[in-house]
Amino acid sequence: MTYRLATGSYAAGSIGAASLSGDRGELLMPLRTGMQKLSITVAETRNYFEATFEDEIEIKRAKISLKFDPAQVMYGSELDLRTVLSGATDVYTGEDGNEVTEQGAVTFLRVDNRKGMVQAETADGALTGKVTGMLVGDVRIHMSVAQMRNYEAVDDAYASLDVVPRTLDFSNAWIVGENGYPEFTYNGKEQVPALDASKIGNILDKDK
Repeated sequence: MTYRLATGSYAAGSIGAASLSGDRGELLMPLRTGMQKLSITVAETRNYFEATFEDEIEIKRAKISLKFDPAQVMYGSELDLRTVLSGATDVYTGEDGNEVTEQGAVTFLRVDNRKGMVQAETADGALTGKVTGMLVGDVRIHMSVAQMRNYEAVDDAYASLDVVPRTLDFSNAWIVGENGYPEFTYNGKEQVPALDASKIGNILDKDK
């Protein structure tokens, strides 16, 4: 048997698209949701004439898979989740042959602080999508996404986000002893070396 795509007559907005590959065109790759006509030809044999069968197939919407990439925010830093959200944008060829980039409308619903914690920014009682890392560990961000051409709507799904530690900067720090300098006197007494926290970079003021 050999396979090929056939031309059907469908209303605008319901014209699907696919491609065929393989030695006989037996591998179908859906490219756009909607209706598509498929033709299958059975080769002639000793006892049967060649015959061709055509039928309509429907390419249906897929379930969306949401994730953050990269899926982390630094402790004490702010992150706009929309800039790292993956899965809510789809690129495909439209019915007119032009490339379409579709962005599903995302609504952030709530934050599930688990081992980690973020502070979520709100405006008029709704989450804006901006969060600040407050405690290292994992959190879940729940959201909804409106239906797109090739993907089903999502009423409530979550993507995981990790709050990761900050890296301290010691480039301007030093050990202090007597008189605030890195000096110690040979006097037979125990002395306590200290690190001047005011010289440590990339540390939050509240943690100094």
